[in-house]
Amino acid sequence: MDRQDAQRSLVRPEFFARFFRRAEPTILVCFEERVYKSLARKKNVEGERKIIGIPYRKLKGSKSAIAYIGVGAPMAAIGIEMLISLGVKKIVFFGSAGGIDPKLSIGDICMCARALPDDGTSRSYIPAKKSFNASKKLTTELKGELDITNEITVFTTDAFFMETPEKIRRFSSLGAQAVEMEAAAIFAIAEHRRVEAAGVLVVSDLLTEKGWVAGFWKPKFILSARSAREKLLRWLSQK
Repeated sequence: MDRQDAQRSLVRPEFFARFFRRAEPTILVCFEERVYKSLARKKNVEGERKIIGIPYRKLKGSKSAIAYIGVGAPMAAIGIEMLISLGVKKIVFFGSAGGIDPKLSIGDICMCARALPDDGTSRSYIPAKKSFNASKKLTTELKGELDITNEITVFTTDAFFMETPEKIRRFSSLGAQAVEMEAAAIFAIAEHRRVEAAGVLVVSDLLTEKGWVAGFWKPKFILSARSAREKLLRWLSQK
């Protein structure tokens, strides 16, 4: 058995995909149910169908859709793999991130340009890589459409409650400016499956070696997240 054959997955998403209708080529994925539901209430969003439990809604008059895939890299990987197997070619994720760079503030809207892996999922796809990149073309398009100037590097962790001072210090030294839980996995899968992926993140909290500042309920975060969602939905409607 050669190396390529040895690394071939035995369980393929195409097995499950045969039971579902094709998906739209462009999709916005959400990690939080409340974000998905806020988008689902818009007039141009159609009724829900589910793909192996993934809530999914097409946008009227377009070739795009929104989906809710849950928090964390393993959940994201299952959802993204299924969506790609059903025909998705462009993936945009929308989420929040904890800023570890003092230049970032709560409510900042950023493009996620690069992700450093501190998760197991991304390294299951491409073990040797030390970082994973967003699609430059899709990132540039979204920056223009959403009027975003910030491009940041994040590190992706599986352990929400283990963002330690040592970890913040180590990933800061590698160039990370924020932490979140899905980007590295999504970028790794996109590279592996040869599709485009980009991410929009809103800074929800701040982490330093001295402590943590939560901003999830601050007006600046809430208003920024709402603005970004509205702009993303307008962009999707044009696809």
